[in-house]
Formats: sequence, structure tokens, C-alpha cells
Amino acid sequence: DIVVHNVGGTLQVRSAFAPVADWNRVIRYNVGIALEINNCVIPAMQARRWGRVIHISSISAQSLRGSPAYASSKALLNAYSTSVGRAVAPDGVVVSAIMPGAFIAEGGHWGNIAKTNPEMMADFLRHHHAIGRMGAPSELVPFVLFMASTHVTFAIGAVLPVDGGTM
Repeated sequence: DIVVHNVGGTLQVRSAFAPVADWNRVIRYNVGIALEINNCVIPAMQARRWGRVIHISSISAQSLRGSPAYASSKALLNAYSTSVGRAVAPDGVVVSAIMPGAFIAEGGHWGNIAKTNPEMMADFLRHHHAIGRMGAPSELVPFVLFMASTHVTFAIGAVLPVDGGTM
């Protein structure tokens, strides 16, 4: 009834000139897995005439900072979410995406930066987050719960930034 796709990463592909095979790996990881799962679960949602699919994207899809392959794959995920959302809307299924900004989590990229390079963290926050701090996972959860609720019937293909005022 409700699927939250929370998979993503650069897979260490950082160069805009990385080989196509590397770009394909990043796209597969950030979009392809969700696409395959959706192809399995959405028909059952359509048959029941209710379902929610929430993709955790990234504000990188709009800001285009960081890994070009990652940002591009998240932009593709947003376009996919909107397109599929429109296709299944008549069946009572709502597909959406949430674009988090930089969140700090144990073992994650920014968690590691905070521990190993606090100067880099401070510089990033000063230049890129209007709120001046990283997001906490608890600040993303309410948006996911809302998008999974019965209250979003008019949010077809919505792509929602939750990004601390990314600049």
C-alpha cells in the first residue's frame, strides 16, 4: 500500500567525464531499482485503487552541486516520479518525491565530514544552507508520513524540497 524508496548515492562517481558505464551504475542505483520495484507493486495498488509511492530524491537534482551523475540521476528520479504519478493518478495511486538537502546521519557522507573535516562542514553551511545547520532525520520523517497519508490526493507527482533553504 505504501512504498518509500530511500536508496541513493554517488557510488564514488564524481567526475563529469566518468565513463558511461559509471554513469549507468549511478542511474541504476538511484532510479533503476525504484523503477523495477514500482513495476512490481504499482499494478496491485492500481487494482486496489489506492497506494502511495514516495521517492527520496535530493536537492542536488535542482542545485546540480556535487557529483554530476548523482545530481542527474536524482533529476531523472524527479521526472520519473512526476510522469508515473500522472499516469497512475486516475487509479487512486499517488507517486511523489521528496528532495532533502544535506542531512546528517551516523555513517553518512555529512556525518563523516562533520567528524573528519569540521572546517569543510562550516564552509558548506555558510555558503549553502540558509538555516546554517544540517537537517536531522527527524525533520524529514513528518514529510514522508504526510506524503504517505490520505491527505495528499491532490499532490500528484509532487516533488517537495525539504532542504534547509539550500542556496
